[in-house]
Amino acid sequence: MESQRTKQRVLPHTLLFTPRKKDYLDLKMQKNRFTNFKTFNSFIGVPEPIDNDIDIGKYPENTLLKSQGIYIDFYRISFKTNYINPDSPDFDPKNPKPITAVFFNSPGKLYEWELTDKFEGYYLQLSKGVIEKNRYLFQ
Repeated sequence: MESQRTKQRVLPHTLLFTPRKKDYLDLKMQKNRFTNFKTFNSFIGVPEPIDNDIDIGKYPENTLLKSQGIYIDFYRISFKTNYINPDSPDFDPKNPKPITAVFFNSPGKLYEWELTDKFEGYYLQLSKGVIEKNRYLFQ
């Protein structure tokens, strides 16, 4: 009589080529997840961070204008001027007017963007650790 183990044997190479959908999505999410300022700054084309817990800088002309969905694992505030926002309720495609805008980004949310024009501005990035250690500042 054949054992249960023999009947359910799976060849090792089979496991390499049959990932579960959840594993694929987890891998894809990890690829698009930025856990530190250094890799994120490099991705969007801004200078290296000044510190691991806090970073501030000015957007250069070569800042990334388009990205598929990404996740960040820190807090980010962006101040943008000369920014054209087609999602704005006042947007007129025949006469697009630049605006000044402030954006708040939090860990764990999906962010994607597609800008057609360059903009100017500044950004501030705060690690989750800075927020947790100084929670009283954010009450």
